[in-house]
Amino acid sequence: MHSRTWDCNFLTFVPPPGNSMRNFPTPIHNATAALGRLPGVGPKTALRYAFSLLRFSKLELASIGRAITELSNITMCSICFTFAERDICDICQDSTRDQTKLCIVSEARDISTIEATSVYKGRYFVLGGTLNPIDGRPPDPLNVKPLLDFLKNSPLITECILAFSPDIHGETTIMYLQRHLASSTPSTTRSRKMPATSPIPTTTTRSAEKNLMKNPRSHTSAHGTTTPGTARGRRRTAIGGRSPIR
Repeated sequence: MHSRTWDCNFLTFVPPPGNSMRNFPTPIHNATAALGRLPGVGPKTALRYAFSLLRFSKLELASIGRAITELSNITMCSICFTFAERDICDICQDSTRDQTKLCIVSEARDISTIEATSVYKGRYFVLGGTLNPIDGRPPDPLNVKPLLDFLKNSPLITECILAFSPDIHGETTIMYLQRHLASSTPSTTRSRKMPATSPIPTTTTRSAEKNLMKNPRSHTSAHGTTTPGTARGRRRTAIGGRSPIR
């Protein structure tokens, strides 16, 4: 099996000898190689995308190229670590938002899902991933320390919402953050996690809206006490085998 060869700018693909693409022009090789760097895009899919682009007009190709190039102007918000066009994102600059609530999410893309519900009007903080020690994702690379520093310097925040997917990595991250929030934030700060019914990255707008509403089964105070749910709710959780970690 041949390996890919790249030049120093990581965009020009040099096909190995005997490669089935050897008869294609160099721009097609390069476009295929560049598209193949996208997650979930293999060589065949990348080649199909490249040929699809060939059907576009020169004006459309220029527009697409310009849009991709402009991504280099995106930076990271110095406050909440989401993507922004300036040093501070629009949400952090919006003084009309609820300054007492902070929604902590795994990735910046989760914010768009929650914002689409038009229910949550507070602030956000992007942790930058979830804990997974088995795969080499310890707490250190995450924005845990900036989060704690942010909370120490934000006395108006009285509630944190932990909006993570209900898989093992999300639940582990929730438990880790709950311990740190309990010791690093005022006693009035509470932590709520999303119910184990809808992962953030794949949830629909309606599901996300329901998840953002207060759920007694997923409410945990800063002191570690948990509001008990209804008997019916506990039975349904037990049958489903996805009881949220307290």
